Amino acid sequence: MRKALEDANLNMFQVDGIAFTRGPGMSGCLSVCANAAKTLAAALQKPLVGVHHMVRSFIFIVASCSEIVLLVGSKHMP
Repeated sequence: MRKALEDANLNMFQVDGIAFTRGPGMSGCLSVCANAAKTLAAALQKPLVGVHHMVRSFIFIVASCSEIVLLVGSKHMP
């Protein structure tokens, strides 16, 4: 997080909200990330949003480039 904030020239107080991957995935990993996100959101008094991992991937890709993106999933799609 420190590196991402530095690269964006921001600090923690300039973040509008906290998002985390809520699934699907390995429950242990998801639980650790969810708890870290909840703690950070509470400490900063910011909104917390859990997102599906495919949606998270799509947002990351779109934010990273100006190309048209086709996101294809298999068993993970609802």
